[in-house]
Amino acid sequence: MFSKRIGIESDVDHPTWPSLKPSEEPSSRPKSPEKERGLSVDLGTNLAGLLNVFASSSSGTGQSPPHDLMKSKQVGPIKSPKLPFIQSSKMRVLVVEDEAGVCEFLQQALEESGYEVVVRTTGPQGLADLTSGPYDVALLDIMLPEMDGLEVLRQARAANVQTPVIILTARTETRDKVAGLDLGADDYLAKPFRIEELLARVRALTRRSRSHILEAADLTMDTLRRTVERGGRALYLSPTEYSLLQLLMERQGTAVSKKEILAYVWRDDTTRDPNTVEVYVNYLRNKLESGGGSRLIHTQRGAGYVLAGQGPDES
Repeated sequence: MFSKRIGIESDVDHPTWPSLKPSEEPSSRPKSPEKERGLSVDLGTNLAGLLNVFASSSSGTGQSPPHDLMKSKQVGPIKSPKLPFIQSSKMRVLVVEDEAGVCEFLQQALEESGYEVVVRTTGPQGLADLTSGPYDVALLDIMLPEMDGLEVLRQARAANVQTPVIILTARTETRDKVAGLDLGADDYLAKPFRIEELLARVRALTRRSRSHILEAADLTMDTLRRTVERGGRALYLSPTEYSLLQLLMERQGTAVSKKEILAYVWRDDTTRDPNTVEVYVNYLRNKLESGGGSRLIHTQRGAGYVLAGQGPDES
């Protein structure tokens, strides 16, 4: 099955996937006002229902619905909200695509494959979600309103977002592919494409993304979301403390010298006093042990520091 409208091919006839008439070209299909404002029809319907509730509940009191609700339908473009960390057994996929038909098709295919899907339709919305929400993979179109996909990717990588990204685009020239990959894309899929191939690429990237979890005893670090927990309790570390802990966890069970720590954490700062390492090790120990946990970072005299569940400590 091939859909000219959304530029996606499939060998499988799926009875619930949307079928579009060949005559439905993008330019001939006016977008709804809600879509133009970044609001869903469902949101507008919910607001209308909410107004009806206020109207019916206040009819006997002479009160009118709150002024803010009366203005809800006149709001302008909205920014994508900061997303809280959501505990979910499903892997999360962010789709940033402005064509409604493509969005609906991808969302349904991904959800039926067991993923949790969030859809954004503009570059700024996609960037806001990519930099604030935890995702296992992102599908990013290049031709987006307000900010193109390559700029979204550039800013996300500059903000140290490590989420794997697959670029979806009708651009097939080699220079476009090179530009996307050089900016930090993990994969590049040209339209039209087969949905089976896209799902296979998503599975491959999400398998690889599981390697971002580091564990030692009851300590867990998620290098993709940049979070640290001990015994299920969140720990809040400074960037320097985080880098130090990441190095020790990646080398757990092996002594890491002060020289190696200085080179990894402070990189080109060759003037840094080696005693600085001791200071930050103590900071880190205090935070790791603040809830009554046992010592995980141990000193090996003459060798450096080692992260382990138990061991001799000569500090």
